[in-house]
Amino acid sequence: MTARAHAAPASAPERTASRGAPTRSAFSPAALLRPALHTVVYLGAAMTAAGFSFDFGLRAGGTVVGVIAAVNGAVFATILMDAASDAWRRRRRPG
Repeated sequence: MTARAHAAPASAPERTASRGAPTRSAFSPAALLRPALHTVVYLGAAMTAAGFSFDFGLRAGGTVVGVIAAVNGAVFATILMDAASDAWRRRRRPG
């Protein structure tokens, strides 16, 4: 066996440094807050769209139409937020 087989595995920063990637810790505050912020933005957009859509549907055809419009608005808002988030991530990524 070779000496490499008995060596301890490289730690995460060493592995990423060998590939030329940034060596920031995975437990940085930004990395921990990013999913929470993402969820808050998605929920805020969905709730806002649902509220406006429910009001429109309520005026247009009653409670049932309002509920259907609210669900439709919330889904559409999350689709738009996902597209905007992907576009923003692609623009920020170098290369």
